[in-house]
Amino acid sequence: MFKFLKFCIATVSAVALTLFSTYSYAADSVRIPGQGGSGQCPTGYQASTGVEVNATTGETFTICFAPPSAEEVATQQQDQDFQSRIAAAQAAAEVESRNWNAANPGMQKCVQWGPVVHANGVTSSSGGVCANPVSANDSNVPEISAGVIRGDEPISTSGPKQSSGEPMYVEIPGQSAIENCPAGYQGGNALNLDVSTGKTTTQCWTKDAFDAWRLGGDIWQSYVSTGGAVDVQAEVERRNKVASLKSKALEIANDAAAKTPGVKRCSYWDGYGETGKECAYAFINPSDKASSEEVTSGVSRLEDSAPVLAATKVTNAASIKISAPKGSTVTLKTLTPTVCKTQGTKAISKKAGTCRISISTKSAKGKISRSTKSVVFVK
Repeated sequence: MFKFLKFCIATVSAVALTLFSTYSYAADSVRIPGQGGSGQCPTGYQASTGVEVNATTGETFTICFAPPSAEEVATQQQDQDFQSRIAAAQAAAEVESRNWNAANPGMQKCVQWGPVVHANGVTSSSGGVCANPVSANDSNVPEISAGVIRGDEPISTSGPKQSSGEPMYVEIPGQSAIENCPAGYQGGNALNLDVSTGKTTTQCWTKDAFDAWRLGGDIWQSYVSTGGAVDVQAEVERRNKVASLKSKALEIANDAAAKTPGVKRCSYWDGYGETGKECAYAFINPSDKASSEEVTSGVSRLEDSAPVLAATKVTNAASIKISAPKGSTVTLKTLTPTVCKTQGTKAISKKAGTCRISISTKSAKGKISRSTKSVVFVK
C-alpha cells in the first residue's frame, strides 16, 4: 500500500547542505541570508521555507518558496484521491476474502481488486488479497488423493569402483585446476592452505570418494570405515531416481489441484526403498464472486440451520447424502445437470467435475433458507 508522507530531504554537495521541510513545492523560490521564518520572506514566497548551510564557509541561508500553482494543487489532490481509492478497494477485497475464509475453515479464497484508474487516465493499479493464506502443508485443508506412482526401474550395481585401501585423494603442489590432477583423481578437487607455513596444495579426489563425501551421512561413514568398499554410484543413481519420482508426483498433484481449487491434492509415491507424498493446493478462483458457494472435498461447513453434506471422500461414482436438522424438509435441485443429478436428498455424480446444487430447507417452524453449494467430483 502506498502512502503519501511528509518528510525531509537532504541534498549534499561539495559546499552546501540544504534541508526542505516538505515533499512538494513550486519551482519558484528565493534565497535570503540567515535563518528566519516565513514572515521574513518576500511577498509571494511565504508558503514554506528551507535552510541551506554552506559547509565550507558556515554561512546560513533561508530558502523561501512560492505557493504551489493551481495545477500542482490539483495534481496532488488527484494523487491523494488515487491512493485513497486503492486503499478502499484493498480493504473491501480483504473483508470479502476474510469473511469467505471464516465461513470455510481450512480453505482459501483470494479476491481481486481494481483496476483503480488515476484521474490522469494513464496510471492504474490492481492486485489481490488473500486473507488467512493456506498451503498444501496445512493439515486443516480438505484432501483428496491424486493417485499413486511407483518407481521400479532397476538400479545399476557395478560394485565399488575403488579398490579397498586405495587413497581417497592425492595432493599436488600449488593451486591447480581439476584437469591437471592425475588420472583417476579427477572426481573433485579442493584447495588446502597450511596457515603455519603459507604452503598451498591441491587435493585431487577419486570420483567415488568425492561423491561419497558429497552424499555424507551413512554413505560417507561406510565409505571411510570400509576403505572405499561401497557402491557409491549405485546410491547416487538411487537418490536421483527418488528425486525424479518426487518431481513426477508433485507434477501430478499440481495438475489435480488446478482442477479442484480449494482442495489439497496429494500424489503418493513409492520406490527405491522410500515412500512419501507430494501435495499441491490451488486457491479458489479470485474472479468467483459468488460468496454463497463452496468448493469442498465432500465435507461441507454450513450454518446450523442449513443441511450438511456428509461424506469423507468424493469420487465420480460416489453420492453425497444431504441430512438436515430434525423436523426440517430439504429440497435439492441440480444446477449442473451434465455433471450431477439429484435424487431425494442426494446429489449423485454423473461424471467428474464441479456439481452445483441449489438447496432449499424448510425448518420445523416454517422458516425457509436457501443456499447454493458446489461439490467437486473427481476420478
